[in-house]
Amino acid sequence: MNIRADVNTRFFLRFILIAIICIGFFFWALYDGIVAYPNQLTRILKYKDLEKWVRVTYRKNNSGQTAQKIEVIIRGGGQGQQSIRKTALQTFIGRVRQIEDNGQIRVKDFDDQWETFEYNDKTTIIDPQGEKISIDETLDLVDTWETVAKENSWPIEKPDENKVLVKTVEDIKNRYDWKIKSQFVMIAVAAPVGFFSLWVYLGSRGRWLEADNSGITSSWGQQFAFDNILTLDKKQWKNKGIARITYDAEGHTKKFVLDNYKFNRWAVDDILLRVESQITDNQIIGGCPEPLAQEKQEVLDSGEVVEG
Repeated sequence: MNIRADVNTRFFLRFILIAIICIGFFFWALYDGIVAYPNQLTRILKYKDLEKWVRVTYRKNNSGQTAQKIEVIIRGGGQGQQSIRKTALQTFIGRVRQIEDNGQIRVKDFDDQWETFEYNDKTTIIDPQGEKISIDETLDLVDTWETVAKENSWPIEKPDENKVLVKTVEDIKNRYDWKIKSQFVMIAVAAPVGFFSLWVYLGSRGRWLEADNSGITSSWGQQFAFDNILTLDKKQWKNKGIARITYDAEGHTKKFVLDNYKFNRWAVDDILLRVESQITDNQIIGGCPEPLAQEKQEVLDSGEVVEG
């Protein structure tokens, strides 16, 4: 009679779960690396371009505060008033929110403190590279973000100033360069694991092995006769349910694995009993013959077909 062991679907279920997780993570990281993070960087740099921080060096006088120099700076976030070398000059760092027709500018710092400064023809106005610019070029334009966002179909929410926009443009680019590269590192790890697990799962479907009175055959085409068996290695049978059969195939030595985790356990156990009943004890290495193997085989032989 024939003993057929079908694949143990529970064993291979773990592979499809690993595949789903890893392949899902692969596409997530791929989207972040190709679409999400580059788009975020574009929005942040545009917002950064609208946002202008200035350092106003000024002198207090009877009429108010007169700006000696207005510098557009790369890094914002300064606050309050600071003296310069114990002279009458002080500095204020913030964003120019209003330019008045009467020669005044209103500047708001990082803590929402407002100061008003007078400027005139003697006031030096420069960009981060030290080039002279007009007073209009110092105006902070973050209030126009909603219009810009709608024109580009971007989210209206402003980028997080506290985490990103107080950094330099170079800092922001380096940060996102690292974030994008890290996505591809994760892709390099997740993709092989995920697709290999999927390949193992799909390859296991419909697999079986079967023993008849003369030998063993399998769904993947490997087959041999009991008379050609050289050894039966049972070193891992007790702990892992794995037995390795070495057999002669037209002058070439080949191996066949019995695994009662990957295939129906009881059917594989019965196939092992049949193998042991067809070979000598001297051919069994790494373990002893199964108890009552010969007697159980005789019981099996009394039926017709056993399927697992």
